[in-house]
Amino acid sequence: MSTAIASCGPLPAPRAYRHDPSVWLAQCALGLTLYTRHRPPEPGAGAARMLSMFLEYAPRERLRWMRTSLRNRWVALRERELEMLVEELGARGLDGSPRHLFELHVADRTDAPQVFFSHREVDEARGVGAGYIQLGLRPEDSAGDLFQLAMEACHHVPHWWGTAGYLVAMNPFDPCSAASAAWRWAKRYWGVDVQQPDRQRIRAPLGPSSVNWLTLLGRGLLDRAPEAREEIGADAVRNDASWLEGREGGLLRAAPSPTLADMNWMESCSSYASAHHVLRDFIAPAGRAVYGGFWEADALSAWARRFTEPEGWVR
Repeated sequence: MSTAIASCGPLPAPRAYRHDPSVWLAQCALGLTLYTRHRPPEPGAGAARMLSMFLEYAPRERLRWMRTSLRNRWVALRERELEMLVEELGARGLDGSPRHLFELHVADRTDAPQVFFSHREVDEARGVGAGYIQLGLRPEDSAGDLFQLAMEACHHVPHWWGTAGYLVAMNPFDPCSAASAAWRWAKRYWGVDVQQPDRQRIRAPLGPSSVNWLTLLGRGLLDRAPEAREEIGADAVRNDASWLEGREGGLLRAAPSPTLADMNWMESCSSYASAHHVLRDFIAPAGRAVYGGFWEADALSAWARRFTEPEGWVR
């Protein structure tokens, strides 16, 4: 499936340290953030399936670095080892329980990646919050690839919710400075998603705090409000959006293609405002889960509501 990128303005250039331009703090990617659930007896099966499909679309030759929660430093990765990672990620433990807080990161850079796959596995019986999968593709790649990855998640990955479209990929080793760079972008590019899943996963079971080009709702959330769920499809049609359902959840596509909603180019984000309206019964408070400028007062909440309450974000 091929989907053209809608934005006509320039993509934001990577942000780096002033004292060391070789180290990037943030850059723009076309990506998916999915807050996951992990069920025995094969808790890693969904993540392994997503990694396998991601490798079909990603430029594999760029994926040269890996780290895990067991080895918290980047190590060089050869292309032939990528398929081995799929097998390892989907391996069943001794008792079939989730590997609580296990992490896997594969990326093209060790600072702020653009092509990457990140996964954290969580045992809900051992703590509050969700796991997550976050992945990124080059913005020049087809948005249709991202749509196919999101649909794969709807069919095969247990999850609470997720978003997909343009996102800010941040340096994980300096989250405060990276989020400050993301905050400055967010003031101009309203269509760019900002997620720090290691922090935001704690509130994920409450529901989505924001929307993007694609917004996913898992079965656990949809089953909480069956009446509202029945209205989503009709609301989506009235708002020129589309609602698709799979075995593990549903997906709302706000528009045929994603947009940066670059305010300098007067790009419209009305379709994202409509998506927020369609999912109004499932939207949860954003809290204060992102560092940087988003930490001040209720800045994260103002950003999450920017499409429907723009006056709170522009001031």
